[in-house]
Amino acid sequence: MNKPIERLDELEFGYRVPKQVFEYASRVLSHINPQLKSPRLVRDVKEIPIVKNFDDYKELFGSLVKDLKKLGSISSHTGLIIGDAQAETLIEELKDSAIAFTVLENNSPVEGLNIVPVSRQKGLEFDDVILVEPQNIIDIEEIGLRQLYVAVTRSLRGLSIYSTGELPIQLLEESFDLDALIEEYGYLTEEVEPASEFNEIKRDVEGFLRIKGLTLKEFISKVRKSDGE
Repeated sequence: MNKPIERLDELEFGYRVPKQVFEYASRVLSHINPQLKSPRLVRDVKEIPIVKNFDDYKELFGSLVKDLKKLGSISSHTGLIIGDAQAETLIEELKDSAIAFTVLENNSPVEGLNIVPVSRQKGLEFDDVILVEPQNIIDIEEIGLRQLYVAVTRSLRGLSIYSTGELPIQLLEESFDLDALIEEYGYLTEEVEPASEFNEIKRDVEGFLRIKGLTLKEFISKVRKSDGE
């Protein structure tokens, strides 16, 4: 079993990860703890993160191989980060496809393509990071979201994400602090003891709004307009 990774401290400024990449990290961070504020990012790069969605894994892998063959002349240090459970299969597939790479055995990345099981990523930095099937990282028991956050923040320049189907919600949009928004909109005028099932209701509301593609602020705005009509 993987050892728990360290607590995510709140930073005021971020000097290492570029703004374009941290946009994805901040979404993951909000699902870990919506009360944590993202740092003010200092670095800016020209590269825009690339997201590729595929109907199935076969299509994903074919595209990945084509892109990796082009990458050698562009990036000197690349980290391909994948869930530990999927790493062995991917390694064998890349060998069969004649892709040159090094499997990271310690904390010493080499020039070229490094295959990085997610449990070995701590403390590493790469020019470019490739995430393959981020949902498999999220599914790691107890620490999946934190591992995904760390994976995204290993990049110093570029980020590419390959996913079967749509990206997980944790990479698509930020979560929200329902309690803070309720207080912000003034719906609670006095302190009340919440019902015992309130936390369960909150989860249901949050899940429903995500399915509908609405933020809580948008929903409340719709309710207010409806009340005024």
